[in-house]
Amino acid sequence: MTGGAGSSSSKPYYHPHTYVFYGADKELKAFGQIRWVAREPSINPTALSPSLIRAATLVSATRNGDREVRVGRDLQLRFFVWPEDAHGDETVPVQSGAGSSPHVRQTFAPAGFRHQQSLEPEAMRLLVRHLIVKIVQEIK
Repeated sequence: MTGGAGSSSSKPYYHPHTYVFYGADKELKAFGQIRWVAREPSINPTALSPSLIRAATLVSATRNGDREVRVGRDLQLRFFVWPEDAHGDETVPVQSGAGSSPHVRQTFAPAGFRHQQSLEPEAMRLLVRHLIVKIVQEIK
């Protein structure tokens, strides 16, 4: 979240009564960063340079996201996204979930559930209910 409409502040805005929870399971991976990787052929007639790569053209894209790219006249590379590299909840990486921590009232980082099932454990539903009650009690 950023500042309100017309705000030029780069400091994120969170309501003063904001609580956050996110999955922080070491077994459930998410993308902490996106890295496109291509394997260069062992015999490559084209010397790769930043300008040549910037001028590359897309040849095709697959349903799973791979990209076939022509670099120069003589080289075609298949790029794929490197697998997930951070723990989290299979959707949100821990560093994204934790990003709001300095700006909110309290942060919770439980493990043991996937993103879509975050409210299935009874303990998580009880936490959310408890936090709603705390917010309501603070209204003056």
